[in-house]
Amino acid sequence: MKKLGIFGGTFNPIHNGHIKAANEALKIMRLDEVIFIPNKIPPHKQMEYKTAEHDRFMMTHLATKDNPNFIVSDIELKRDGVSYTYDTIAAFKEIYPNDNLFFIAGLESLINYKWYKLDELLALLEAFLVIKRPGTSVEQFNEMMKHSELKNVDKIRLLEIDTIEISSTQVREKIDKNESLREYLPGEIINYIKEKNLYPAPTETSPEKMPRAQ
Repeated sequence: MKKLGIFGGTFNPIHNGHIKAANEALKIMRLDEVIFIPNKIPPHKQMEYKTAEHDRFMMTHLATKDNPNFIVSDIELKRDGVSYTYDTIAAFKEIYPNDNLFFIAGLESLINYKWYKLDELLALLEAFLVIKRPGTSVEQFNEMMKHSELKNVDKIRLLEIDTIEISSTQVREKIDKNESLREYLPGEIINYIKEKNLYPAPTETSPEKMPRAQ
């Protein structure tokens, strides 16, 4: 029986903060592997930069390929429609029926967005691991837990780890300003972004980034 971490996100682009969070979860929870899952159509937000699915998958692969405990799955990219986490975990329960699944997410996503079938999702997991990210606090987590009406709320666990204070949005802003990315992205990702000319400055007619409920 394995302990598998499931790390979903747009990874637009994947950055050192993602890698460190996965490594810390792997170590603290003694996971056997972490499976990175780039979203096809994230239910909770509208992507400002319509980066090709192939490019987001390739960047995730390049950033994780040297770690034997990291795997990248295209399960959501192959599936039509919105990438609901519940559907993905239900599929993984069929693929790995004898293994324990741990979902990894940033605290801000748990606090700010309405999750599809969250109680049912928690029932499928050994634990829902949340990581404190820029703009969130332990106090917010405690307040959310105190007022939660979820039946399986005890499955939610906060991992208090040192994270790199960066987000994909901030990385894209640095690219727009032509600022150095060495502290935030693996070298291969920087080269890939330059070669593919990803994340050009948005035009005035570009849609604003706007969270939307699941």
